[in-house]
Amino acid sequence: MPTAAPPDIAPKRRTTSNTTAAAPLLTPGALRLHPTTPPCLRLSDLASPDPRCPIEPLRVSPPPPPPRRDAVRASFRGSTTRKLSYSSSRSGMPRPASPTKRPQSSYGASSIPGSTLMRRLSTAAPKTASGTNTAAASHRSISPTKQTGRPLTAAHSRARSIAEPRSAVPTPRSVKPSRAPNASADLSKSRLAPTKPSFTAAKNASDPFGQTRDDGKGPLRKKLDDARRDGRLNIAAMDTKCIPPEVMQMYDSEAVQAGSVPWNECVDLVRFLAGDNDIETIGDDIFPDTSIEELQDNGGSNQFGGLETLDLRGNLLVHIPMGLRRLERLTSLNLSRNKLENWCMDVISQIPTLRELNLSDNALSLELPPSIGNLIELESLDLHGNKLSSLPKSIRALKQLRSLNVGNNRISDLNMDIVTLLPLTELYASSNALTGALFPMSVTQMPRLQVLSIANNSIASLSFSPLLSFPSLRRLDVSCNRLFMLPDMSTWQCLNNLLCEENSLEAFPPGFTSLSSLRNASFEHNNIKDLVDGIQDMDSLETLALGGNTIRPTKYMTMSTEQLKMDLAKKIALAQAPVESGQPDSSPPGKSDLEHSGIGETF
Repeated sequence: MPTAAPPDIAPKRRTTSNTTAAAPLLTPGALRLHPTTPPCLRLSDLASPDPRCPIEPLRVSPPPPPPRRDAVRASFRGSTTRKLSYSSSRSGMPRPASPTKRPQSSYGASSIPGSTLMRRLSTAAPKTASGTNTAAASHRSISPTKQTGRPLTAAHSRARSIAEPRSAVPTPRSVKPSRAPNASADLSKSRLAPTKPSFTAAKNASDPFGQTRDDGKGPLRKKLDDARRDGRLNIAAMDTKCIPPEVMQMYDSEAVQAGSVPWNECVDLVRFLAGDNDIETIGDDIFPDTSIEELQDNGGSNQFGGLETLDLRGNLLVHIPMGLRRLERLTSLNLSRNKLENWCMDVISQIPTLRELNLSDNALSLELPPSIGNLIELESLDLHGNKLSSLPKSIRALKQLRSLNVGNNRISDLNMDIVTLLPLTELYASSNALTGALFPMSVTQMPRLQVLSIANNSIASLSFSPLLSFPSLRRLDVSCNRLFMLPDMSTWQCLNNLLCEENSLEAFPPGFTSLSSLRNASFEHNNIKDLVDGIQDMDSLETLALGGNTIRPTKYMTMSTEQLKMDLAKKIALAQAPVESGQPDSSPPGKSDLEHSGIGETF
C-alpha cells in the first residue's frame, strides 16, 4: 500500500499522460503539515481513515515573495487603526480585545490614515496666535463620541495617540478648559467674597472697645474706661512722648458720656502706670502745685490728687514736677531708669507718705542728699545703679526702713554703725568699693537681718570681733572678695544659702557643721586644704561646691554631695573600728590610726 510523501518534500505535480498512478492513502497519524502550508486547511481536506476511499494529494502553493519596503510602510500606516489592543487580565496574560467596527471620522475620510489626515489638515488650515493650527485644535477639542455617535474603542484611542504629534497634545497645566461666562456664577462669587469693613460708623456709646473708630485711639479709650471703673490707669509701653490729653480729660462730662461706664460708677484714680515710654517732661498742668482748697476755690480739680501708686520707670525724665508734693496719699513712687540727678530729692523729700521709693539707674552722684531723712515712713529704698559714694548720717531717721539696696555704686563707707540701728531685713551692697571689715568692733549682732549681699567688693573680713550674731539670716553672699576668715556661725541657725566662692579662705568657718538649716554652700576657688568632721551628718545639706581648692584627695572636689557624705561616713566608721585582737579600744584614734585608714590627709 503506497504511503504519503515525506513532509519535507513537496508532492509531484500530476502529469497529463494516460498512465494513471494509484493515489496514495493518508492516515491522520501520518499527516504532517509543512511550515509553509497555508492556515486555511480544513478538516474536510484531510485523508479519510478508510483505505477504500482514495483521495488526491493536496496541492501546496509556494510561499509569496517578501513585500517591498515602501509597501510595508504604507501597510503599517493604513493598518494602524486595525491593530488589536491588548489588556492585561487578572492572570497576567494578554488577551485580544473584542473586535469592534472602526468608527467613521467626522471628516468623512475613514480610508485615510490618521497621521496623513492630520498632516494635510495642518498644512491647509491657518495657525492661531498661539502657534497651533485651528483645524487640529478643533479636531482635538471635539469628542469622538460626538463625532460618530459611538464610544471610542481602545484600538482607535491608541491609533489616535500614535497619529497625533506629541507637541500637539496639551498638558493639563498649560491648557485650561474654557468656560462660557455665567452670570449666576459671578453673582454667587461676589456674594461669597469677603468685603472690607468700613469704619464710617458714627461714634456712639454702644461701642466701648473703639472698633468702629479709625483714629487709632481705640486701645487708649478702652484703658480709660477701665480706669473709670476700677481706678487703675495703665498706659505703659505705648511709645508716647507725653501724657495724652485724653488722660487729662477722662473725667469730663463729654468723655464720660461717650464711654461705657456710667457717671455714677466712676471712681478716682489710685494707680497710674506710665512706664517704658519716651516721656521727657511732665508739665505743671498735669500735677499742679496747688492745694486742694485752692483748686476748689478756683473751680478746678486735680484728678491725680488721690494717687497711691505712681510708676514712671523707663522714660527720659530729667526733672519731675513740683506738684508731686501735693499727692498726699502717694505711698509708692518708681522713677527708675531715668536721668534724674540729686536735686530731684528736693521734691521727693516733701512727700512724707512715701513707703516705697525706687531711684535706681539714674544719675545720682556723690553723697545722697540729707533730705532723705524726711521720709520717715519709708520702708523700701532702692538706689542701685547710680554713682553714689556714701550715705548721709540722716539715714538714721528712717526708723521704718526694711530694705536698702545700694548695689552698683561707688560707696566706700556704709556707715554700718548707723545702718545697724535700722530695722533692716535686706541689705544689698554688691559691686561697690568697700574695704577692710564690714562691721565695726562695736557691732555684734543684727537680729532682723535676713539677706546680706556684699559680693564684688574688697572686704577682708565681716568683722574683727570673734562674735557676730545673725539669728535670722537666711542668705549670705560674700563672693568675689578678699576674705581670709569668717566669724563663728553657730548662732546662724536660719541660714539656707552660703556663697563664699572666689575668696582666700583657708578653712571652713567655725560652727559650719552645726548649721541645721543649710541647704546650699559654695566654697569654690579658695585655699581650703582639709575637710571638717561632721559634714557627713549635715542632713539638710543638698549642695556643697568645693572645686578650685587644694583638698586631698582631689576626688572630693568633683564628688556629688551625697557621695561625699557616704565616703566620709565610711572612712570615719573605718577609723573607729576595734583592733584585730578583739579588745575594744576605748582611747580615741591617734594620728597613726587615721593615717592607716586614709583619713589623715583629709582631716
